[in-house]
Amino acid sequence: YYKFFSSKVDGYDNTKNALDAAFADGKTSATITLIADVSGVKADVVIEKGKTLVIDGVSNLSFTTNYGLRVNGGTLTVKNLDIKIADGSDQPIGGILGNGGTLTFEGCNITTVGKFNRKDNGLIFSNTTADGTSLNLKGCSIRLGNEGTWLNQTNDDGSAKVRSLFANFQNKQNVTCNFDNTDIDISANKNLKLFSSGYGILKVTNGSVIKTANSIGNLDITVSDSTLEATEAGVNLFDYSNYSSKIDIKATNANLTSKANVFYFTDTMERTRTMNVTIDGASVVTAGNRLLNFLGWDSKAPDNNPIKVNVTIGGTTQLKWQCTGEDNSVYACGK
Repeated sequence: YYKFFSSKVDGYDNTKNALDAAFADGKTSATITLIADVSGVKADVVIEKGKTLVIDGVSNLSFTTNYGLRVNGGTLTVKNLDIKIADGSDQPIGGILGNGGTLTFEGCNITTVGKFNRKDNGLIFSNTTADGTSLNLKGCSIRLGNEGTWLNQTNDDGSAKVRSLFANFQNKQNVTCNFDNTDIDISANKNLKLFSSGYGILKVTNGSVIKTANSIGNLDITVSDSTLEATEAGVNLFDYSNYSSKIDIKATNANLTSKANVFYFTDTMERTRTMNVTIDGASVVTAGNRLLNFLGWDSKAPDNNPIKVNVTIGGTTQLKWQCTGEDNSVYACGK
């Protein structure tokens, strides 16, 4: 047993601790089982390449910190914890550094306590430039408070900056973010979106519920037995404008809801390659404006419609158009 989780704890430095002991004597794999709440950790936990660590809170003990749980080529699994980003923190709780790796949170509740002062994207999770990276949330929930400087940043024109819960994958598509039976509700945070860009593969499965006040724009999305909802008026659920990459969305037994358009694609620069949408099983698609809105034209040659769209709707899918906007539920202008 160790009294301290790591060597950097408020009031103590370089003490005997569980984290150092986990990899002592050349060990490359370990599990730290917590028997009490943890707080006051003063440094990131970083698991390097070739190492594997499991941190298990067993009965959802609390882990309160201003620092992060990160991988840099290694594998880190964090289980059964109430993770609290401490008052005044300016760091995300999870991070995947330049060497990539696998970062998994399982059975964790993640919240902010008091003021959260991060100024960059990736408020909760920052991601990597490395291919093959995997970020996994299983049986987790995320809630972010409306206190702190992250909420009060403005653009040059005085408008509020929109930040992201997850940082982008920096132009890398061979990275995966898995939401398995995970509950993320950022619908009350109007200047917060899920991801800062469309890169990476997003999989939402097994009863996950995602509610957001802003659109989702990942290039490769799979939704299975889960719910995605854009809650704000005028906000499309899936929104893509002038993307230069192929877009694939697959939904099975999914509930997809928007007060505006559920699927919204537009291209005025003849850049978009192909947009593929497949909806199957017992899915329910509900829209206030349009269910499907595909609009493409070349601004230099208006008669040319460059968007290429393939839509397949099968199973017992229900399309629910609430007629609160346009006078048609499906609009397509393209090839």
